Formats: sequence, C-alpha cells, structure tokens
Amino acid sequence: MGLLFNADTYLKADAASTQKDNCQKVVQSSAVLSREQLGKILTVPERSNQQAVRHIVAEPYCQLPSLEIRDGVTANREAYPLAFAPSTWLVMLHEGDEYAGFSL
Repeated sequence: MGLLFNADTYLKADAASTQKDNCQKVVQSSAVLSREQLGKILTVPERSNQQAVRHIVAEPYCQLPSLEIRDGVTANREAYPLAFAPSTWLVMLHEGDEYAGFSL
C-alpha cells in the first residue's frame, strides 16, 4: 500500500513560525518579497528549473535546515519575509535544481 505525501505538510509548520532564529544561515538580511514577486512566484509550475524562481527573487533572507521528504532526496528550504506582512514568511522548497513548491 502506497503512502500519499504532501510537501505542504512539512512546509506549513515552518512557514507559520519562521523567524530569524529558525534560520540555519542568513543569506541576505535585507531580502523581502513584494506583492508583485509573490504573484509571479505563484505562476511558476512545480518541478521547474530553480532558475525560473531566481529570475523573480535573487536571494532569500535565509536558508532553513534541509529535509528528506522523499526517500533519498534532500530538500533545501529558503525563507522570505513578505514586505507587506513582515510576520508572514514564504518558504520555498528545492530538490536539487528543481523548484518543488512553497508554503506561506
């Protein structure tokens, strides 16, 4: 019997409580995500090349600890505070060079 997996489950717990002290490494302390950038990210299909996201946002505020969501596949997570709602963070998931999704 197969198990269904939803990456959103792993992302939501961190997205809801992401703060500076949850960061493993601060990359760009002045990075914030605008409404326009958020709108563009919503149009990027999952499993797109990570460069599709990098054309919208250059660097995250920070990197969160990696996860192994699927057996043998390490997922990297990046966090971005929203410019218009600083207590809300967008967490993006990348597996290798693929954009694997996000959560707020």
